[in-house]
Amino acid sequence: MAADDRDRSLDEARDILFGAQQRAQESRLAQIEANLTWKAANAAALIEDLDRRVTERLDRTVEPLLARIADLEARLAALEAQNKAALEAQNKDDAGND
Repeated sequence: MAADDRDRSLDEARDILFGAQQRAQESRLAQIEANLTWKAANAAALIEDLDRRVTERLDRTVEPLLARIADLEARLAALEAQNKAALEAQNKDDAGND
C-alpha cells in the first residue's frame, strides 16, 4: 500500500515536473515560431524593396540604351536608303553608258 502511494506520488511529481517542462518548451517553440514568422515577413519586405530598386536602376540604365539603339537603327536605315539610291543611280549610269 505504501509502495502504491509512493508510486502514485512519483507519477504525480513526474506529471508536474514534465508538464511544466513541456509547457516551457511549447512556450519557447511558440516564441521561435513567432520570431521566424517576423523574420520571414521582414525578409520578404527586403526582397521586394531590393527588387523594386534593381528594376528602377535597370530602367534608368536601359532607357538611354534603347534610345541610342533606336537612333542607330534610324541612321542605319537612312544610310541603307542612301546606298540603295546611289547603287540605283550607278546602275542607271552604267546602263546608259553601254
